[in-house]
Amino acid sequence: MAERSRSNQLDSDRNSKQLIKNTNPSILQSFNPSIIQSFNMEPIVKYFFLRENAFFAPLTDEQVKQLCKQVRFRRARKGEFIYTTGETSKPIYFLLKGRIKLAEGDEDGNELIKEIVHPGESFGEITFDDSDPNYKYAAVMSSEAWVGSLNVDQFEQLMESNPVFALHFVRKLAAKFRKLENRFTNLVFMDVKPRLISFLKDWARSEGKRQGNRMVLDNPMTHQEIAGIIAASRQTVTSLLNELKSSGHLHYTRTRLEICDIEAFGKPSAWQMVKNAETRPYAASLLAAAG
Repeated sequence: MAERSRSNQLDSDRNSKQLIKNTNPSILQSFNPSIIQSFNMEPIVKYFFLRENAFFAPLTDEQVKQLCKQVRFRRARKGEFIYTTGETSKPIYFLLKGRIKLAEGDEDGNELIKEIVHPGESFGEITFDDSDPNYKYAAVMSSEAWVGSLNVDQFEQLMESNPVFALHFVRKLAAKFRKLENRFTNLVFMDVKPRLISFLKDWARSEGKRQGNRMVLDNPMTHQEIAGIIAASRQTVTSLLNELKSSGHLHYTRTRLEICDIEAFGKPSAWQMVKNAETRPYAASLLAAAG
């Protein structure tokens, strides 16, 4: 009986591997997690997940196979924390599927979303100052997320053994800091409405589907989440979205957001340009007087 059970298990393993072998690797990224769990996350399944992930693009096939032995996978639901302030273990994370927010909150329950992580990106590279009174965390924004992680020693060894990957990682990190710098600049120099428009355009270009001049986003964020990203109140975001909807610039529901003309979205009208030209000399004179 035991021998028959073992034989059936071997047949099942062979069938699973043959199915994966004959499957286009890109399809594996859209697999239902319950299907993946039925394979018990065999090394070959891990291999395809890592091989198709942009974060590990510079690695050779053999290096990816070795990585399968070290990477830990985790499936998390919407709202679950990936890490929080005060945890002793601080690995490097990379996202395989879904959307993660890196945020911090204060004692009053206010939330500031510092970054949104997409598949193919890493997070957790910057350690927290535990003396900071604000509560920092990474949490799932999408309905579910698949996250991989490596401890710091393993990640450092990976970079030391592969200079091309190390350069790839540094470039991604530099791009992340440029995005943070741009957000800081927007906070200083832009009012809330231009910040909202700038965010919506960036979001649409990174995650949206283009249909002519239209950009469509499925499963959009809540008004509270958008408010946390652009440093505004939820009420202000709701009011501005209603204003943009009434003016015909966008349409949105709980499950879909559509920007009607991505090229014209946020550009000043001819009347606004005239008004700006009229007020600019007056504003310049005020600045000169203040100086």
